[in-house]
Amino acid sequence: VSQIRRAHQARLDAAGRALITHVTTVDSTNRALADAWRSNPGLPTWRTIVAEHQTGGRGRYDRTWVDAPGHCLLFSTLVRIPAPFLSWVSALAGMASVRAAAAVGYEAGLKWPNDLIVRGRKVGGILAEHLGTSGGAEAHGKDREDGSWGVDTVVVGVGINGDVTPSDAGAIAGCLVEDEYGPIDRDALLEALLRAYRDLVAPAFVVASAHATGRPTASMDFDLRQRWRTEYERALTGRGEVVDIALADGSHRSGRVRGIDLDSALVVANGLTTHTVTCGDVSLPQTDHSDSGAGKGR
Repeated sequence: VSQIRRAHQARLDAAGRALITHVTTVDSTNRALADAWRSNPGLPTWRTIVAEHQTGGRGRYDRTWVDAPGHCLLFSTLVRIPAPFLSWVSALAGMASVRAAAAVGYEAGLKWPNDLIVRGRKVGGILAEHLGTSGGAEAHGKDREDGSWGVDTVVVGVGINGDVTPSDAGAIAGCLVEDEYGPIDRDALLEALLRAYRDLVAPAFVVASAHATGRPTASMDFDLRQRWRTEYERALTGRGEVVDIALADGSHRSGRVRGIDLDSALVVANGLTTHTVTCGDVSLPQTDHSDSGAGKGR
């Protein structure tokens, strides 16, 4: 029985429901958790599935994920977040991953939007998939009939190469722990990451609660987004450098990375003109982390 399984198989929420389930092999933790939610939309927030190995792991743009069984942290968790903050759900997971790496003794950065970078190599990534919005199909961020915001439910998959780089992950893939330092404590990494993710999301519900009672929230909203942006930009790799961005429609854009905006979109500059990018792959100078199957999510 693995370290993660021993530590978490009995973890319960306040209602006595198991929050973390460990499986040895699954095709995709994102798919398994999404299926569980579709069967029971009342599934508790932070319900988590952890796997030792995935046979059909997926990443952004349907890329294939590869892993080294027993040497990677592979999990998906059910996140709920007030609808106006939905664009931050992946960025917050990336920030939580950076915090978790620091908690177990490793310095990591982020390549926008959510690749985890250690020693210049990609060691992990995130795949978020939207499942639904409470209160109907209203547009994200708009008030419901009772004056409150909707709440989005998202399955967020995280994959981190722990102490082994998968052999077929690509030349630029890496792992969190160098060989000479021995195996990583995946249990501690998971615990730290979920705790950090909860801590990052929680203030959004404070703003939503204030909004629901009719209190002015523009300042609270701005301050929260600014705090998130400041933390994210501290971890952002390539800031100030000229990068190439492969956009979702197949075109490319280049520019100097300025940072991110208050919705977590990438901000790049070409001379006096700035652009925001909401979806795409960034290639850093002399290093392209976008094509590897390692760390792309579930």
